Amino acid sequence: MGFSTIAAFSIILVAFIASVSIVYSAVDAGFEKVKEVMEERKESFVEKQNTEITVNNTSISGNATEYMLIISIKNDGSITLDVNDFTVLVDGTPRNFVFSPDGLLYPENSVMIYVSGLSGSGSHRFKVVTGNGIEIYGSYVV
Repeated sequence: MGFSTIAAFSIILVAFIASVSIVYSAVDAGFEKVKEVMEERKESFVEKQNTEITVNNTSISGNATEYMLIISIKNDGSITLDVNDFTVLVDGTPRNFVFSPDGLLYPENSVMIYVSGLSGSGSHRFKVVTGNGIEIYGSYVV
């Protein structure tokens, strides 16, 4: 009876230690994932706080039948922005665009955005959204 009690206790102890180590590994991995997500959110928050863009001016090339919208955007923030990540909406519709100069929009620099294939007379609105979600609005009349 003494040996079987010791053997049973040993088996239960080994099973308990194995269970605790498995649970600890899972919990530790979960905490690491939460820590990574919190760091990413902090970086995103700081990036958004340091992003500011303004519309220098807008112009139209063409007529009401078909025209090109030209938007000059200035980076007034301290974050370098990738213009390839921008989204341009005209009257609520996403539009394809090209820009000059190519590549990155450094702080205190400007970029020209060209949206072609537009039509319709009257007042229109546009929205430019950076890759990190900062947006500006503007309007123009054809």
